[in-house]
Amino acid sequence: MLIAVRFTHYVALSVLFGAALFPLYARQPPDPAQAPVVGLPGRWLVVIAWGALLTTLGWFSATVGEMSGDPAAGLSPAVLWSVVRDMEFGRLAVAQVALSLLAIGLAKGFRRPAALALVSGLLLASLAGTGHARLDTGTLGAWPIFAGALHLLAAGAWIGGLVALAAVMGRLRRAAGLMERAALGRILRRF
Repeated sequence: MLIAVRFTHYVALSVLFGAALFPLYARQPPDPAQAPVVGLPGRWLVVIAWGALLTTLGWFSATVGEMSGDPAAGLSPAVLWSVVRDMEFGRLAVAQVALSLLAIGLAKGFRRPAALALVSGLLLASLAGTGHARLDTGTLGAWPIFAGALHLLAAGAWIGGLVALAAVMGRLRRAAGLMERAALGRILRRF
């Protein structure tokens, strides 16, 4: 269960970050004759942001159950509160829930891609603080976490960017005009 939830969590955060980042580098030059191509529709981003929130909660619950040795403990309010109160992992999960809620709000209407990219990037990068990179507390300190965060952000930009690119290509493929094809060519080069 934990593996499936964690995998889904990584995918949701990667797609959310990459899709929010996509309009920032694939944006077309202003041309009044063309409609802007921005990537995924805002309603998809809202669904993905909700997926990020739900998988954050599922991942936290499944991890607590795994840590305690009893999967049912991941559903116990007393145990969950104890982890939130006493463990860094719990506080990180609370921060992820807060960022996920903010991402949902920013995805509605999707007028600020930079803000959504920042929030979803923080969410994605925060996963580096939960894995094996967190184990080294010696002289290297935060470097493994920093490197892990950069790796997650690069992977998320690529994975989410591919999803946004596929959505744009689908829309432009249906609009077979010369201007639309030229727009697709510019977007592909930027990607």
